[in-house]
Amino acid sequence: MAKVLFIHGGFGNALLQIAHVNKYETSFVISTFFTSKIIRKLFGFTNHPNFLKERVNVKEAGVWGFAMIPVIFFDLFIAKIFKHSLFTEFDIRFVKARPVLKNLAYFGYFQSNIELESVINLGHFLIPYDEESANHNKIVIHVRGGDFIGTSQALDEEYYAKALKYIYTQNIFTDSELVLITNDFDYACEMLKKSGLSREKYSLSSGQELDDFHLLHNCKCLIASKSTFALTAALTKSNNKTILLPKGKFTFKDNFDFSFIYI
Repeated sequence: MAKVLFIHGGFGNALLQIAHVNKYETSFVISTFFTSKIIRKLFGFTNHPNFLKERVNVKEAGVWGFAMIPVIFFDLFIAKIFKHSLFTEFDIRFVKARPVLKNLAYFGYFQSNIELESVINLGHFLIPYDEESANHNKIVIHVRGGDFIGTSQALDEEYYAKALKYIYTQNIFTDSELVLITNDFDYACEMLKKSGLSREKYSLSSGQELDDFHLLHNCKCLIASKSTFALTAALTKSNNKTILLPKGKFTFKDNFDFSFIYI
């Protein structure tokens, strides 16, 4: 009987959840029940776009997934009281618990111990895209605004200024186009202006999430935010990328496919 992964959050979060379960299970299916607007509102989850069906080749749980929903809610009740569940591994904001009987389902973020190899292996789940080679020489700047503004997840202009300074000192990037990807263009453009990057120095992405994913997936270099969407998109294609990251959020070692610079 296949284990059920109940997807939680946006596309980047979903990929990391798949990476976590793929480490432990030879076969699993997914349910998107908890990504519906009604359920998100009920639990107080933020609403993020998710295009798993368009980009990821993972079997859906179907009837088995619906049958497991009462088990999830019952286990959630048990876990909040006893700190352990019966059949579900949880890693959500208000509950972290492992099952004491048999693990039948997973529900949560599962981002506390992200392994580079597990994320890279997600590339096997991605559905090929015809235009993937078009963005291979671009440098992407990712700025997450919106729900990150005013939180510890937000990055300031000093981070982007240091990252851009590094880029400009590397001769290999002199002929590459700078592209901004963001969920908040006004906020991001003002951030880059404060960082010393004038508007004519970079172009804007289309703002469509799937297009942004493909650009992040194929770019030559990424100045990353603390967004899992940007990071997972970049790491799921091994093409000798240079990835600039904020210190403390993610820690990866260089390998033959990626170079990591911590700012």
